[in-house]
Amino acid sequence: MNLMTAGRGIAHSERTPDVQRQNGQKMLGLQSWIALPKGAEEIAPSFQHYGRRQLADGERQRFTARVIAGSSFGAKSPVDMVSPWFYTEVALDEGMTVPLDPDHEERAIYVIDGEIEIAHERYEGPRLLIFRPGDRITVRANTKARMMFLGGDALEGPRHIWWNFVSSSRSGSNRPSRTGSPAALRMSPMNTSSFRCRSDALSSRELFFMTTMLASDLPLPKIGRGKVRDIYAVGDDRVLLLTTDRISAFDVVMAETIPMKGAVLTQISAWWFQRLEGVVPHHMISADADEIVGQVPALQGHRAEIAGRAMLCRRTKCVSD
Repeated sequence: MNLMTAGRGIAHSERTPDVQRQNGQKMLGLQSWIALPKGAEEIAPSFQHYGRRQLADGERQRFTARVIAGSSFGAKSPVDMVSPWFYTEVALDEGMTVPLDPDHEERAIYVIDGEIEIAHERYEGPRLLIFRPGDRITVRANTKARMMFLGGDALEGPRHIWWNFVSSSRSGSNRPSRTGSPAALRMSPMNTSSFRCRSDALSSRELFFMTTMLASDLPLPKIGRGKVRDIYAVGDDRVLLLTTDRISAFDVVMAETIPMKGAVLTQISAWWFQRLEGVVPHHMISADADEIVGQVPALQGHRAEIAGRAMLCRRTKCVSD
């Protein structure tokens, strides 16, 4: 069980040991997203890991249950939770039955594999079944079956979902303020790579509220437009490169966009410029939105448009005289 609580923002690294990558491996797992209560959306990020032997088992004559989170069948998981929810793996042999606890307001069963029967209706995995509050549910296995029982308290209201980001509000006034000096986010202790994620690039809320950009319109002289980037003059010695989400094939710019493409391209470029700073000179001054706004006052009201996707650069000559 790995439980990552993003809260106000988190960075994580997903790595596979070299031995397993060379020899290959098989793995079955479920990845689930759990919305935080409205009052806890900006809590500190955290990570919990529990091995197989640390999780509670609810052994019964008719079925086997592994309580991954919350409480089920008289057993309780050691996983810390911000809100009441439960997550239990249930295995049934053919012909066996198991009840779904009616105590939680919202409940569902995800049938991983096998065939089950509920109230004379048959369902084969993979299938997600959602039930009304209070109904007493009994599951019968028509074949050997494996399921996930899950649920919890209902949320206080709707949630907005965009890509990997979930929030109770789209209002920009709910964005957290950016305080403190830029610093590198701590990576997992098991991470041996020198790669580091910069916390001054984008917060999770900025990514959530970022809109897809086909074209830009900033209060600076626009001196060029490429297939992806818009170029603005900043005085006589600097330029602002703004990377949009436009896509192109050969010399044709399409009407479609790829959300956040501009931010990804800009941050990858910035990382390499910083990485090779002591090896070869480059043109980048800054890719940090706060630093750019500080040096270009005309962009004071446009921070959200340039966050993550803008780079302030020195003017250079591509070819020497």
